[in-house]
Amino acid sequence: MYSLPKNKQTNKRFQEAVIYAKSAFADPATKQTYADKATGNLTAYNGAIADLFNTPEIEPIYRTTPENWAIPLRYEQPTISK
Repeated sequence: MYSLPKNKQTNKRFQEAVIYAKSAFADPATKQTYADKATGNLTAYNGAIADLFNTPEIEPIYRTTPENWAIPLRYEQPTISK
């Protein structure tokens, strides 16, 4: 079967999502957080996979010093959205 480059990217991203979900479920607290947010047809595992696909891109916030150097102000970890 012929795979288009976009399909390969999607497959790779899905594999990353599965790895993320498995690692998230290795931590009991994270697993419980997903279980608490699971509703209807959305299982905790599907929610973890969806979180990786819908992760917002967070860019660092910079401030400029008097010497005009850009210094990262802060980095934040994304939170669970579901």
